[in-house]
Amino acid sequence: MNDLALELMAQLGVTDTWCRKLTMLLPHDQAHTANQLDEVLDSHLPKLGATLRKHVKDALAIAAYRTQTTYPVVKLLLCDDAPQFNGLTAQLALCWIHEYRHYKKLTPRFLSHCHLLERFSEDFWKLYRKLLAYRHHPSQAEAETLQTEFERLFGQSSGYDLLDERKALTLAKKDPLLMVLSHPEI
Repeated sequence: MNDLALELMAQLGVTDTWCRKLTMLLPHDQAHTANQLDEVLDSHLPKLGATLRKHVKDALAIAAYRTQTTYPVVKLLLCDDAPQFNGLTAQLALCWIHEYRHYKKLTPRFLSHCHLLERFSEDFWKLYRKLLAYRHHPSQAEAETLQTEFERLFGQSSGYDLLDERKALTLAKKDPLLMVLSHPEI
């Protein structure tokens, strides 16, 4: 148990009541095996529930990994938007190819919507190629330009409601999708 574990538990929805009980049961900065942890939870917190128990174990494992000093700790992970990656590293970058999968699922019924989706797809990949190029010649001015293009592409209404809903969801992931602007090495 450590401060990071408590922070992660709070993010995962473990209440303060359970966190207080856990801090009394698990000594600060002491490692436990999975079996030892299961014994503590089984004997002292049998009413914790399966979901909260999983959140507690996930938070403890992630915190142990991120604070250990035996092996190098990955600071930034490039991945898809699967929830199991949340909290694993200090920073998370999202993959544009995986993000585009959501747009491929759209099935417009009207020709005008087909054209809007096609135009959006072209603009999506054009911006992606610019982000790839940015990695080789990063600059603050170009980063600002690319942020503006991102906001315009995903913030502008197209008139195709399902596309616009999806774009709003992507816009909410701006920071991890534009992580390359602060980390061109990825």
